[in-house]
Amino acid sequence: MKIDLETHPELKLAHALTCLIPEAIIVGGCPRDLINDLEIADVDVFIGFDDSMELLEIADRVTSLLKVQEIEYDFKEGYDLERDLIVGARILAGNLDINFMVSSDLTKEVLFEEFDLISSQAWLKRTEYGFIAKGTDDFHALNDRKILGYFFGNDHVDTIKEKYKNFLPMKVDKGFMASKAA
Repeated sequence: MKIDLETHPELKLAHALTCLIPEAIIVGGCPRDLINDLEIADVDVFIGFDDSMELLEIADRVTSLLKVQEIEYDFKEGYDLERDLIVGARILAGNLDINFMVSSDLTKEVLFEEFDLISSQAWLKRTEYGFIAKGTDDFHALNDRKILGYFFGNDHVDTIKEKYKNFLPMKVDKGFMASKAA
């Protein structure tokens, strides 16, 4: 699904950020909501770093962009996602939630392994003029059937269930979708 920045101006800053930092990954709720033609609440951006010096360098590039764009921002403490990936720092800027992840090889697939929803296994691929919203095969298999697939319940899942009231919530075991495809 092609996303034009003129029809989604809230993504202009996200596009500028991914042009500045091509390794930045936009995944989760924003692409899921765009694919389902729902209003997006925020844009979760993930950027990997190896050490403190690299984190400072990348954060400086991000804040410089925000200053040029005259966007107010706040620094937030990093937090443990209670998984293998740890957020080293966060910057909240408008509707962007920029997460700096302690990971030398951060990919969308690595992030998907940590997510609580199959229905968040979607991402935005940057193009010259906007984005293309994509999802994993598992995402589409459930999404096309109006099923909100989740692995474990928590406040985040409850919030998504409220937004997706016309979807059937279904708890699945990790590996369920892969075993069905095999």
